[in-house]
Amino acid sequence: MQTFISLWNMRNRTLISLILLSLLTACGKSGGGGDDKTSSEGGSAGVTAPVVIVDTDEVFSSIGVASLKELKTKLESDGLIDVIEQITREKPDVQPEKVVRLLHQNNRNLEYEKVVKKEVPVAVVEKLKHLRMSPVSVEKMVKLPDFTLLPKQDVSSQALDIYNGLKRKELNRKLNLRGQNALSSEEFTQLQGAFAQVEIVDNFGNTDI
Repeated sequence: MQTFISLWNMRNRTLISLILLSLLTACGKSGGGGDDKTSSEGGSAGVTAPVVIVDTDEVFSSIGVASLKELKTKLESDGLIDVIEQITREKPDVQPEKVVRLLHQNNRNLEYEKVVKKEVPVAVVEKLKHLRMSPVSVEKMVKLPDFTLLPKQDVSSQALDIYNGLKRKELNRKLNLRGQNALSSEEFTQLQGAFAQVEIVDNFGNTDI
């Protein structure tokens, strides 16, 4: 009888933890705000080559932009719509959708480089680049909830395993739709840990036009 009561209490604790995890995820701050996150300006200890701008068909160089820093400054000063109009004036054959795709590609390269520096395999990152989601959106899907309201030590390991399993299933479904192989549980937790150590941002603002 005592064993049955213990099992029942453990099961209830796991269910309660899962409910609280779900609530915290729904209410959590999207910005992260972790104390030990690496900033977007690159505070990583690893020495790697800088990310180079992808400029297919000289789309950005047509308006005098030759680097990612210049591209970000241009977008901040002129705005996305004006930048697209400047490009299409210089290159009438370029469609706005192509400009947006290039912005997405460059943003992904910048942000996922932070994750690679945290020793996430390049093969995993390459899968993520196929998603029609910004790195910020992927981070929100993968990360653990904010444990400010519910201390992590109060959440059972069973609840965390179930929670991560559901999150991994959701991510793998999206990867499958893009023709990519699923992430293993080890790859998922490694990715989750890397996201917790860096700050992921949208470098070029909201390009969902």
